[in-house]
Amino acid sequence: MAAHLLRRELPEIRITESHPKALLWLLHVARIKRPVVEICIGHLVDFIESESPRLSDHERDAALGAVAALAMINKRSGWRDLYREEKNAFTPVSPVEYWMPVEIAT
Repeated sequence: MAAHLLRRELPEIRITESHPKALLWLLHVARIKRPVVEICIGHLVDFIESESPRLSDHERDAALGAVAALAMINKRSGWRDLYREEKNAFTPVSPVEYWMPVEIAT
């Protein structure tokens, strides 16, 4: 709904979808020995600055959405718009982007 309202007011705005839990794995923050449920803001210091030692899962996921949006704006190295590669994706608020890290070094 927010994307629909934004698009109506600002037709040229760029919007990226994010999948925060997948981002945690692709960024190598989540691991076998550190599942997503154990990840707090302190584990994200390479991506996010926060004065709060603990954020809710929703706040953490919103911050990860902001990381994806910044990657979209900066065309961050190692990230790409997966939506451009999908031919049959359903998008109720087109155009959208889906920036994800795909070439993260281990």
